[in-house]
Amino acid sequence: MRYLKVLSLCGLLFFWGLPSQAAQLNGLYEAEVVVANQGRGLRTTAMSEAMAAVLLKVSGSSAVLGEEVIQSAMADAARYVQQYRYRSEAIPSGKRQVAKNGKPAADSRLLLSVGFDSASIDKLLRRFGFTVWSSARPATLVWLAIEEGSRRVLVGANDQGLVREVLEAEAQRRALPLLLPLLDLTDRSKVRPAEIWGGFLENIETASQRYEAQAILIGKLYSTGGRWEAHWTLRYQGQEHVWQKRAKGVRAVIASGVGGSSDYLLQHFAKSSYLGVDQLALRIEGVDGMSAFRRVNDYLLSLHGVEAVTLRRVDASSNSFLVQIEGSREAVLQAITMGDVLVKVETPVPESLLSPEFTTPPQWASSTQPAPQPELPQSGVDAQIPADNTEQPIDNTELPPQQPQVAPLQELVYRLLS
Repeated sequence: MRYLKVLSLCGLLFFWGLPSQAAQLNGLYEAEVVVANQGRGLRTTAMSEAMAAVLLKVSGSSAVLGEEVIQSAMADAARYVQQYRYRSEAIPSGKRQVAKNGKPAADSRLLLSVGFDSASIDKLLRRFGFTVWSSARPATLVWLAIEEGSRRVLVGANDQGLVREVLEAEAQRRALPLLLPLLDLTDRSKVRPAEIWGGFLENIETASQRYEAQAILIGKLYSTGGRWEAHWTLRYQGQEHVWQKRAKGVRAVIASGVGGSSDYLLQHFAKSSYLGVDQLALRIEGVDGMSAFRRVNDYLLSLHGVEAVTLRRVDASSNSFLVQIEGSREAVLQAITMGDVLVKVETPVPESLLSPEFTTPPQWASSTQPAPQPELPQSGVDAQIPADNTEQPIDNTELPPQQPQVAPLQELVYRLLS
């Protein structure tokens, strides 16, 4: 299969080619399934398929659908449904299939659109130890080189065809935002297929800066021995994850890049098990009125894993909040970082801004400091040690109970963006 033929098929779906640091994804709890009619039996089956799609998007994990308890829940998908409706969609002429009886190809199809209750889906996943991934996810820039015969070419944002179609379909299935490079003169002056094939990743990172992507996926795809093979490298936060895929079909090989990226990135954005209740203390600068306060309060409550937000203190131009988290603390912080509402302020927090209801532990409480030993009496008349070593009466006077030392809940400082 020649590369030009691979890119000749229709595949004009959504993709970004312009700078975008992160993406807020919508529709995580919605899915559509093609159905033949509006019969009850087909609707039950379609709802199960739609729930499977939603669970994969929300959890971000390829393992979720293999669990028996999850499969049992999907068999009763209707109990998780919030709403559903049918709609008709036109089929592009290039994708119409002629019926087996020789009749003309259908020009439209019927879809069942299903919306699920987010709280019920989240509860199901957490109950059985799966992640609930935030809707704020890292934009991943894809540099993919394909070898055909003696030449190698790059896949760009303006390409149309099977490669882009498969990348996009898998990105939608896993709810992972992807970008393709523009491959304009700026890109081509820095990155050539040889850089990808030779593993010169520094040049690729330099060329990727203009896109402000949080992760970079680098792949090389080629055919060998009648099979397709791809080598993938994902760069994220200074770390590399490398894997490869070999299969007879090119679709599975291309899709493995997106799937592998999603599985790896998920480990950094959420824990794979329920972690109980945690708290965050946040001081938000730039909150100068009721409108700004409501914007911050509503934003924090909208984040996955946030159960409650309490206002602790109001200053002239900032508010301090206590955020109660059910699940992963790190996931909430990452969601804030990738959002477009708050930006972290890298400044030390004065001791006076620490919560007054928490006390600072003494210096010796640190693991690097030994606990103080009781002072021994000095030799001489003040020691009052009996010469015959007889036991002294025990003083049964009760001492006041010691208060447990609690580590301070330090505030993280953010600024509200306009």
